[in-house]
Parts: sequence; structure tokens; C-alpha cells
Amino acid sequence: YHGTLSSYCYVIMCIFFLQTRHPPILPCLQDENILKPTFRAEINGHLCSYHHQAQNLAGFGRANTESLSDLLTGFFDYWAYRHDYSRDVASVRTGHAITKVSKEWTTRVGKDRHLICVEDPFDLSHDLGRTVDRNSIGVLRDEFVRATRIMREERDADTALRLLFEKYEPPPRPDRPSAEDAESSEAL
Repeated sequence: YHGTLSSYCYVIMCIFFLQTRHPPILPCLQDENILKPTFRAEINGHLCSYHHQAQNLAGFGRANTESLSDLLTGFFDYWAYRHDYSRDVASVRTGHAITKVSKEWTTRVGKDRHLICVEDPFDLSHDLGRTVDRNSIGVLRDEFVRATRIMREERDADTALRLLFEKYEPPPRPDRPSAEDAESSEAL
């Protein structure tokens, strides 16, 4: 696993973010208060019901007037500063955060660490973020913070995108030398 998130996990994180905007941009297909279920089935002992008639959703998020730039900044900001990593699970099934306690994802089991929790809507026992380890959670959060800063400070879109796609360089830590320090000490 190597401590990284899959592209599928990032897609679910984006859907979750767009569901939680005010007003929401994407609906929660299983929220019966928003959409009448058009499909019901019992799967592995769980009642599964959702709205599956996509044509009825045209224009759903139209009331939200945030720009793409604001949404991208908001996505990075949410995962950098607003998501409660110690408590919350991102759930597109519910359209809002649920607790780790409710999922019983509060302790490490085998290689599953539950440091960033994203519920798989097709397998409710599967935490898509379970592969993240102690090192990679710091890298992920550092990158979300860096991306938020770039999006807030850089007004030129081309420059912002170039900066966002630069290779990750870990910030210097007082307890370990930077790459430059290590190279200069080797030269001596």
C-alpha cells in the first residue's frame, strides 16, 4: 500500500466535499429527505435504497455560485484545516461526516490504521484511507496546507497550477537536517 490514497479515494473525497457545500452541488443519492428512492434492495444484510434516475438531477447544484477556483481552494482548505481527522469519517452515503466510533474505526487492526477515514459507499466496512500511515498522513496534510496557501495567494491561474504540481519537498524539521544541509555536510 505504501501509505498513499487511491484515485478512487480522492474521487469520493471530492464528491463528499461537493455534497457538503452550502448549498450542496451534488446530492446524496440515499438521502430520502432530498430525493425519493427509486431503487431498494437488501445487500449483505443492509437495506440499500437510493435515487438512480440521473435525469431528475439536472440542475441540482445550480444554486451554488462558487467559482471553480473557490471550490478547489475550499477542497484543499477542508482537508487541511476543517476535517476532524481524530473523529470524522467522510461519508457520501450520508452526505455528511459520521463518527469513527459509529464505524468502529478508532483503533488499528492489522495494517488498517484509520488516520484519514473515507467510507466506501459500496462496501461500508471498507475505509478507503486505511492505507495511510503515520508518515504519509503528515505529507498529505502538509500538501493540503501548501495547496490552500497557493490557491489563496496566487492570483494567476497558470502559475497556481504550475506550483500545485511541483514535486513535494517536505518542510524542514528541527529534528532532522534538510536535503541541502545533508548535501553540504557530505561535501565537507
